[in-house]
Amino acid sequence: MEVFQSCVEASKLNRIWVATTGPAFMEARLERPDLHITKSKTDAHPGKEGAYLNACSLYAIIAGKTPEGLPATLSLAAADGKKEDFTIADADAKYLQELAWKIYQRELKKTKPEK
Repeated sequence: MEVFQSCVEASKLNRIWVATTGPAFMEARLERPDLHITKSKTDAHPGKEGAYLNACSLYAIIAGKTPEGLPATLSLAAADGKKEDFTIADADAKYLQELAWKIYQRELKKTKPEK
């Protein structure tokens, strides 16, 4: 959360939005260690469920509405052009969608730039 708070402070100076993916990742890792939020314990890059959670979090910020009900699929393209398609189990996708929306709503006052 220290990194998130640092981003919040920097965003205020620049009047930009802050993504809520960091807090969402932390909460998901604590609540659901069975999911692949990160690639491994030593690699903090997103695993397939982490990439899906990231997409749901960004959707909430960009659209300003819940990602609940979005498809449970994700298509990722690597720098070398290879494409991977992932399907997230429906129950896991529902959890990640709800979590992304909950965190977005909880952190909205911190993430939205002041007018």
